[in-house]
Amino acid sequence: MGFALPGELAYSLNLKVGTFPGLGAAPRRNPCLAIGGESGVPHRAAVSPPRPLIILSMQSFCHPVKSSDLAAAAFGAAFLSVPQNHYNNSTGGATTVNGYLITHAQCLDGATAAVIGLAHGLQPIFVEPDGAGEAVTDLVGRHPQAPIYLADVSIPLAAWLTVQQDITALLDHHVSALALAAEPKTTIVVGRAGSHLLYDYAIERKWIEPSPAWDRLVAVVEAYDLWLPQHEFGQDLARLFRHLGFEWYRTRFDQGWAPFHPDEGRLLARLIQEEAAYVERTLTKVRTLTTAGLRIAGIFLEEEGSINPVAHRLLSTGYNLVVVAKQDGRLSARSDEHVDAARLMAGLFGGGGHMRAAGGRIPQDVERSAAGFTEVLDRIRTYLTIPPGR
Repeated sequence: MGFALPGELAYSLNLKVGTFPGLGAAPRRNPCLAIGGESGVPHRAAVSPPRPLIILSMQSFCHPVKSSDLAAAAFGAAFLSVPQNHYNNSTGGATTVNGYLITHAQCLDGATAAVIGLAHGLQPIFVEPDGAGEAVTDLVGRHPQAPIYLADVSIPLAAWLTVQQDITALLDHHVSALALAAEPKTTIVVGRAGSHLLYDYAIERKWIEPSPAWDRLVAVVEAYDLWLPQHEFGQDLARLFRHLGFEWYRTRFDQGWAPFHPDEGRLLARLIQEEAAYVERTLTKVRTLTTAGLRIAGIFLEEEGSINPVAHRLLSTGYNLVVVAKQDGRLSARSDEHVDAARLMAGLFGGGGHMRAAGGRIPQDVERSAAGFTEVLDRIRTYLTIPPGR
């Protein structure tokens, strides 16, 4: 499950401990039970067992947090993406490069993995979920001896078999990565965030020292990414991250969680108000269709913004599936327990993700427009009416 290479540096950091309003000191490491490859595995040891580990369901949020005073409810882990199906290796450079970390672009979980990687000198490479394979190939060509890690992203099994010798470790939690669960050097844990997996991996290799501040940051991000109860701190953090960007995030949280500054709190209040107005505008664009007893909402976005609060509102009013298309061809799906969003996106749109939150792309033979989105919805209707194999 990955290995330490000669010359890799161990970092011992003096970390400041941030506090949440009304929250006491976070416990260091609570045990969690692993369901799958092994059982009764301690919280930290579950990350790098002697054989591939898959955890399909577990209580992954070991450090409870209370609701934020500033939060408004939203939905799920966002598939927020850069416009291109390529990666960006120019953001967040490490002072000393000990390797490269390929992770999810414009995603709070991916950004947190990048901050953890930077503590060990891993240069972050931000990709769309379907761009990880391209990034690996390019890195191998330019830096053939460099350690390459992937966190919060994966690659298809066929591609993995051609590049696995060049990858040091892959850690992911998306359902679409389950095909790699039995492969060496992989850790696929559906019940944890990608940054949580990398955090434990880094601790085990003594890249960083665990601390309440790091524990809290990872726990807050995980609660938001997996949309667990008490996810509001992570939701607020994601709002600020989307607005202020990765450079702000890596500077503010390079030693784990830190309390928001007063100006950040004021900005957050404004962002929440703007988000509420955006939700109301976007809800007027909803197309509704039904098939096989399922109620589906489709939205072609003409205005960029967070889709999660929009999807949450629709799902709470009886929709089973919400599909959002953006003008650059990206698709996002959010669903209830009646629709497997990851399977839908993988089956039709070359994507994947979680069972309740997934992403893909409009096919090349479909126009990226409101008219083309009608064809996307028609294909979804057919897929859900006549499942594959019938």
